[in-house]
Amino acid sequence: MKTTGIIASLFLSISLLSVTSCGKNSVSSPAKIPVTPVTNTDKISIPETKLDSVANHSVKTINLRQASEFAVFANTSISSIPSSSITGKLGIRPGTKAQIMIDPSEVVGGGQNILASDDADVAISSFVFKAKTDVINAYNEMENRVADADKLELWNGNLGHKVLAAGVYQWKSRVTIPEDLKLEGNDTDVWVFKVTGQLRVGTNVHVTLSGGALAKNVFWQIGDDVLIKAKSEMVGTIISQQTFEMKELASLNGRAITKNDKLILDKNIITIP
Repeated sequence: MKTTGIIASLFLSISLLSVTSCGKNSVSSPAKIPVTPVTNTDKISIPETKLDSVANHSVKTINLRQASEFAVFANTSISSIPSSSITGKLGIRPGTKAQIMIDPSEVVGGGQNILASDDADVAISSFVFKAKTDVINAYNEMENRVADADKLELWNGNLGHKVLAAGVYQWKSRVTIPEDLKLEGNDTDVWVFKVTGQLRVGTNVHVTLSGGALAKNVFWQIGDDVLIKAKSEMVGTIISQQTFEMKELASLNGRAITKNDKLILDKNIITIP
């Protein structure tokens, strides 16, 4: 009888605990909040540069030979509105030293880097003669290069806002660069631009290199004259048949060469690459 009472008391205690746990003083487990995976919406995607032409990585460079030492080379005369800054030799043939109207201070290295066909030093005269022959040969080599089939007469000769891959380009009319132009490729890529007509670079235009491309691998063969307007930046070795003129504060990372005519400078910076 005593044992039965103890068991009944235990059942009663358990019942009371159950009721208490369901009352207002009971502590309930916090509700689980669904977790939404976090995506990084702040990540910026940088698009690849869109090329306007297909790269030809097999183009060989143009061999300038001794002409490679000249930043400026002309046929009849060279004039400058002070002060320009020319890094590399300056030469003229068949014109004479009297037809070089530039202060020696405008050429890095001074008068020793200003060379003419009538120099009293036979070695210098011979050097200039060879350089002129190399200019003609380089011009002819470019002119005779076969253009890539997909790079003929593109955009009617207007290269503004273009990104060009390596290759041999050709136009039988003039070429204009009224807006910025980019040449994109690696350090062994070569660009050859064959132009029957004039080359016109607009005011404050920037022709730039990207992806490792080098100015020493860019060549322009111009069948007429060249005009690079004020404050523009140009790249490459440019050989024109006729007059080559650079307006005030224009710069060239390359070479300014005219095969048959004069060269006119106006406070320009020209640096051989």
